[in-house]
Amino acid sequence: MPLPTDDDYVMGEKGDESLDTETLDRLRKLRRAYQAMLLCVDEQIGRLYTCLKEQGMWAYTLILFTCDHGEMLGDHGFFQKARPQWQSLNVPTAIRHPDHLNTSQITSPVEITDLTATILDAAGLDPVQALSKDWPAFNNLIPCRSLLPLIRGEIDEVRDHAFSECSGRWSTITTATSKYIRYHGDDPDQPNECYYDLEADPDECDNRIHNPDLAERIDWHRRRLFNALERYPACQQRWAPLTGADGSDDFPLE
Repeated sequence: MPLPTDDDYVMGEKGDESLDTETLDRLRKLRRAYQAMLLCVDEQIGRLYTCLKEQGMWAYTLILFTCDHGEMLGDHGFFQKARPQWQSLNVPTAIRHPDHLNTSQITSPVEITDLTATILDAAGLDPVQALSKDWPAFNNLIPCRSLLPLIRGEIDEVRDHAFSECSGRWSTITTATSKYIRYHGDDPDQPNECYYDLEADPDECDNRIHNPDLAERIDWHRRRLFNALERYPACQQRWAPLTGADGSDDFPLE
């Protein structure tokens, strides 16, 4: 993975406002630093792989690579995380199962709890039973689904949509081809909503929430978002949905 050059950074393709020279230089510096961190991670993973092979463990090791969030890196005028756009919301995930080396790419949605379920399933445990606890409350309602059937090639998807949320500020329903975002404000009669056709608009720049031809499809997303919020209540209050938290992890360029 080579380090990037200034020519690798052409702004304005993902809904960005025009940037002055100083801001653009700052953004290029941050992106170069981020790319360098990725290069470092890549090299360290390579060392780990080499060690597994040298120790004779490569053929017996399940590897799951992921993280907790993405990074805006200036797209849509924001840095860091806690945004509903795919740059922040989507989480890179790669799984290598030594018994199922089919080199497939899955584009159907999954949730982070599915990764926990996959690890437990691979260890011979029932994910729901292993995660169910009498306390804290509602720990028996974690909607996890193992990805092992996907890895084995038995099915094409474990779910048709994924639910995401952030500190009571917004919630989303994402499918393989669409995304619905609801920002949780004070006025329930005037919600701030977005709907994106990810096939025609993969960078989420064209909000089509008021398109009458999409009303039925948008309502399909709304029903699933409300179902997720109602069916899986919070087990605690600090990191739970709809707590009214006002903290922010995003940093506008201006």
